[in-house]
Amino acid sequence: MPRKKITQPPIPTNLISSETTHEPDTMLDPSLNAETEHVTESIALPSPYRELRIWSEMYQDSMQTRIAGVNRVERGPVGKDLYVKYLKELEEAEHHCGLELVRAYRKNVSVSVRDWQKQSPGIGEHLLARLLGIIGHPCHATPYHWEGVGKDSRRLVADEPYDRSISQLWSYCGVGDPERKRRKGQTVEEAMACGIPLAKSVLYLLAQSCVKVNRGPYREHYDKAREVYAERLHKSDCPACGPKGKPAKVGTPWSPAHQHAAALRKVSKEILRDLWIAAK
Repeated sequence: MPRKKITQPPIPTNLISSETTHEPDTMLDPSLNAETEHVTESIALPSPYRELRIWSEMYQDSMQTRIAGVNRVERGPVGKDLYVKYLKELEEAEHHCGLELVRAYRKNVSVSVRDWQKQSPGIGEHLLARLLGIIGHPCHATPYHWEGVGKDSRRLVADEPYDRSISQLWSYCGVGDPERKRRKGQTVEEAMACGIPLAKSVLYLLAQSCVKVNRGPYREHYDKAREVYAERLHKSDCPACGPKGKPAKVGTPWSPAHQHAAALRKVSKEILRDLWIAAK
């Protein structure tokens, strides 16, 4: 049987947004650009999280390659049996990267974080390992930035590491100030203020998992948030709650989809809060 087209669950970025942050994307691995960029020696993350980050990136790459391969075969006007072996190899590569990611999580992440994960219904090792691979240590930020222009003169320079507050962690993961949203024509600084899209996406999947398990503190946070948002009225026109080209008007109730997305955002913030506490 041919496999159906596979896509990742979309994250409603028009309903979930973030605060300003000055921390660059920690998913960037300078070792991968060693041949084309000059990199300072002091930029590396602490080695445990560096290992976790690399496996997280490799898993993400293998997953995207497998999805692209399956979708391409599904659209091809030829016999799909020709590609069975190739697709199986892609699936195996993704599987092995996932296993190594979890092993790196168990080896490098603190006992307090792993104990919190085990006690939290809906928080699985795999998704949490992916999230930590993206954001690094929840409490300690290691920012850096590019200097110079052009292939031969750009340098990746480490900024001063600092202790990250919970609000900064929310911002970095895209669940800070709800008024900050991605829009066409925004500057790089404005885009960075909206958080890291991949961190937001994985966090969104974690929140969904906590809701689907239908028990535990995060499901309770979701249910309470839905009760609050059921009475919420729009303070401005809302494109997400109306048909295309006809946004919901001021004073109208939030749609169920809007309520659901806002409740997931609330759950996401609570997950990050408890993760930040466990990591201290």
